Amino acid sequence: MSWKAVGDKVLVRKHPVEETSHGGVILVEGLASQMDKSAKATVVSVGSGKKEDGSVVPIQLKEGDVILYHKNFGTDIAGTLPTEEDKDLMVLASEDILAVVSG
Repeated sequence: MSWKAVGDKVLVRKHPVEETSHGGVILVEGLASQMDKSAKATVVSVGSGKKEDGSVVPIQLKEGDVILYHKNFGTDIAGTLPTEEDKDLMVLASEDILAVVSG
């Protein structure tokens, strides 16, 4: 099954939460996800863009970009998916993306 983002939405695959702190301390399960307010993901699909003043402003992302997003935003779609490989997919509004990670 294939998925495609629409409008000003971006479909991403969430990266796993790191299990150690920056200082090398092993974090208890669940605590790792509470430490940071942002998370990383890889862009899977990009919508056409946001409509403004009668025209469409394209989203400045492409498939494969690694992004940083606020982890309290977005919609997990794991419960609606029939395949295990799509369990880490999430839909984000383009304005909820904080940065593109380079390097």
